[in-house]
Amino acid sequence: MAYKFRFYALLKYRQYLLTQAQTNLATAMSDYEAARTVLENTTAERDQNILVFQEKQRSGMKASEYHLFKDYFVSLERQLLELERGLQELAKEVEDAKGLLLKRERELKMMEILDAKDQSVFRKEQSKREQVLLDERAIIGDFRKKVGL
Repeated sequence: MAYKFRFYALLKYRQYLLTQAQTNLATAMSDYEAARTVLENTTAERDQNILVFQEKQRSGMKASEYHLFKDYFVSLERQLLELERGLQELAKEVEDAKGLLLKRERELKMMEILDAKDQSVFRKEQSKREQVLLDERAIIGDFRKKVGL
C-alpha cells in the first residue's frame, strides 16, 4: 500500500493560492514601480521647466507667457499630488500583497508539515506491519523446524 496524503487536494489548492499571491505581489510591485517612474519623470519635467521659466524671467517675458507658465506649474503640481496619492495607494497594495503572501506561505507550510508528519506515521505503521509479518514467518519457520516439517 503506497502512501497518499489525506489532504492532498487541499495541499495543491494552497500551492495554487501561494502562486496566485506571488503573481499578485509581482503585479502590485510592477504597478508601483511604473507609477514611481512616472512621478519621477514628472518631477524632473517640473524642475527642468522651472529653470526655463527662471531663465525667461531674467531675459524678460510677456505677461501672457508668464501666466501660461504659472498655469502650467499649477497643473503640474496638481498632477504631482495625484501621482503621489496614487503611489501611496499602490504602496499600500504592495504591503497588503506581501502580507497575503506571507499568510499563504504559512498556510502551505502548515500543510507540508502535516504531510511530513503523516508520512512519518505511515512509515512507522508500515514498519510495524512488516515486523509483525517477519515475526510470524520466524515463528512459523521455528515451529516447522521443531515439528520436523
